[in-house]
Amino acid sequence: MDTGKKAEAYYGVVIGGWHYNALGIIRSLGEKGVPVYFINEKEGGAAEVSKYTKKTYRLKDGVSFVDLLRQIVAENGGVPVLFPSGDQSALLIDENYEQLKDWCICPGFAGQAAHFMDKSVMGQFAEQAGFVVPASQVVSCSGGELPALEYPIILKPLKSVDGPKSDIAICRNEQEAQAGLRDFHEKGYPNVLAQHFVHGQSNVIVGYSGCRAGGRIELHGEVQKIREFPVGRGSTSFAHVSDSIAAIDEGCIRRFMDAVDYDGIFDLDIKIVDGVPYFLESNFRNGGLSYAYTVAGFNIPYTWFCLKTGRAVEPPHVTPCNLMCERDDFENLRARQISLFHWLRDIVSTKATMEFNRADPQPFINTYGKAICLAFSCLFRNVK
Repeated sequence: MDTGKKAEAYYGVVIGGWHYNALGIIRSLGEKGVPVYFINEKEGGAAEVSKYTKKTYRLKDGVSFVDLLRQIVAENGGVPVLFPSGDQSALLIDENYEQLKDWCICPGFAGQAAHFMDKSVMGQFAEQAGFVVPASQVVSCSGGELPALEYPIILKPLKSVDGPKSDIAICRNEQEAQAGLRDFHEKGYPNVLAQHFVHGQSNVIVGYSGCRAGGRIELHGEVQKIREFPVGRGSTSFAHVSDSIAAIDEGCIRRFMDAVDYDGIFDLDIKIVDGVPYFLESNFRNGGLSYAYTVAGFNIPYTWFCLKTGRAVEPPHVTPCNLMCERDDFENLRARQISLFHWLRDIVSTKATMEFNRADPQPFINTYGKAICLAFSCLFRNVK
């Protein structure tokens, strides 16, 4: 791919569905003046009505992903820079890499994504890079084999693309492991990853997001999870973005990404148990909380766009801030995981939200209505 073309010839194409991840990428690029087109894998969704979305294309049954990209190029010219917002879309791009590489800028592994998305493979590379990885074992869901691991254990899909987080099971003994494997088998899983569930007196989840292009890695700040939903196995609902990498050895991340030779946006989940950081997994695509980094001062989608198109990369200046996924954290309030006073106090301290946005209000209005949007405008005082 010749990146010597004029910068104006490049634009973003975000592939995803209803999830706020797609909306966050669109806003991150749009706020920097990058034209963005959206390929919607589903029906509807907030990203379609963002003021930064120039046009939405639907990936329907019988429509080839490659042919849809050809249509976008035929209508708009230039060179599309592809941004997957989920594991399925990341795999879709990578599987079609040979057909796309000469006229699109593609993230991924040049056709090897399915291999590196395997959590057992991922763990091996992480261990070689210097991470501590919980004892793990690939287990058949139908063979009657039980994991030879210390309990409690956690059972999860071998690849994130295989199933939702809600399928993850924590098992305290052999009986629960048998029931968990039976449940996975009934859902159609041939194998799962069994892993020792590390837990101690102090347990903190931290995340790292960045991007890699041409061997160059941009990595700034870290996210510390404060709340999640569902509790114990859900996505982050409230967290803090700090301006430095303090919880782990940054070199482990750089060695890991260099070893797998990934090109694109990534994030990693680390669990710190009684002061020991354990590698959990890496997502080889934009993470759902990436927009919080944009608000904090590190615009990851735009940084990768610049690296791939020859634009100058703006030095990031991360300012610490709190982030909230409004929908998920409200569920914590409904489930009485936190008090109303506590929740309102955290809203006032929040600077980054996943859906509510004063500069781009229509996605939130379409989902929740004008009245809720007005109420949130009063509550989220620090959100732009």
